[in-house]
Amino acid sequence: MSTTRLTWACATYAVLWLSTAAVTGQERKGTGNQPPAAKPWAPARLADGQPDVQGIWSAVNPGSTSLTNPISVNADFDQRAKGVEVRLPSRIIDPPDGQLPYQPWAAALQKQQGDAYNKPTKPEHIDPQHRCLMSGVPRLYTVAPAFKIIQAPGSIVFIWDEYHAYRVVALDGR
Repeated sequence: MSTTRLTWACATYAVLWLSTAAVTGQERKGTGNQPPAAKPWAPARLADGQPDVQGIWSAVNPGSTSLTNPISVNADFDQRAKGVEVRLPSRIIDPPDGQLPYQPWAAALQKQQGDAYNKPTKPEHIDPQHRCLMSGVPRLYTVAPAFKIIQAPGSIVFIWDEYHAYRVVALDGR
């Protein structure tokens, strides 16, 4: 194929490809920005009536200690090495602003704990992960890349390969 033909073929392909960009950004008339109505859904159940949640799970927003302004643990290494903090969207969906509506005493405690985390003065202020200790609930579910759920009659077992850890949750009120 000659250079001229190749150039024309590439140019034609580019024009056709770019011509779809204007159409894909347009909204259909009558739909507005409303999401489609939710369809009724009945989850699969186990023999004992519990919802079947077995399988491999992972956090949509993995990372850090903050629910409302999490630092991305998957940020580009060069950015992190330069001190650039890459933040993810809030994990809080209600209220819509993504912020927890702390009562005054809880906001003060959260600020005190944040200050102690950033400038520790006691061993208990140091992040458990920095001390090679396993994170607690709920953080463990958001920092590990994935975990497995196994259900047995009367209990649910969570297993993390990364931490060689597991948690057994009894469902009988214990």
